[in-house]
Amino acid sequence: MSVRMQMSKQETADKAVEYLRSGHTCSQSVLLAFKDVTGLDEQTILKIASGFGGGMGRTNGRCGALSAAFMIMGLTDGFSYPIDPSEKAAFYKKIRTLNKKQEEKFSVVNCNELLAKYPNGDEPRLSPCNNNICVKFVVNTIGDLYDMLNE
Repeated sequence: MSVRMQMSKQETADKAVEYLRSGHTCSQSVLLAFKDVTGLDEQTILKIASGFGGGMGRTNGRCGALSAAFMIMGLTDGFSYPIDPSEKAAFYKKIRTLNKKQEEKFSVVNCNELLAKYPNGDEPRLSPCNNNICVKFVVNTIGDLYDMLNE
């Protein structure tokens, strides 16, 4: 999957952090940072991603940054039915690869587990973001997603 990016990896990550600091959720921030890739307008992105904050509507599930990355992968390389089972399996493998990269870096990928495992960071706590780990997870997810989109 090779996607033409308008911003550099660092610019994309910086944009997402800017969105986080302005009060958007991790999922909204990641999806907004890739809006040039998705072709979605800002209001649509904000609404689509709004249910994924706090690990899926504050259910403490998968971090919204990773959920948004999966959405972006679906928009850039996903499938619609009917599809050949091997193509579906290949796409899911890409999703699992990104998930595994984050698990290897952080050992956990669920919102509540990230916040519990990394309660303090090496930067001042960000407001309104719950914790620095949000920023670090967003930036790392964006970096890996960016690389995967440009393969």
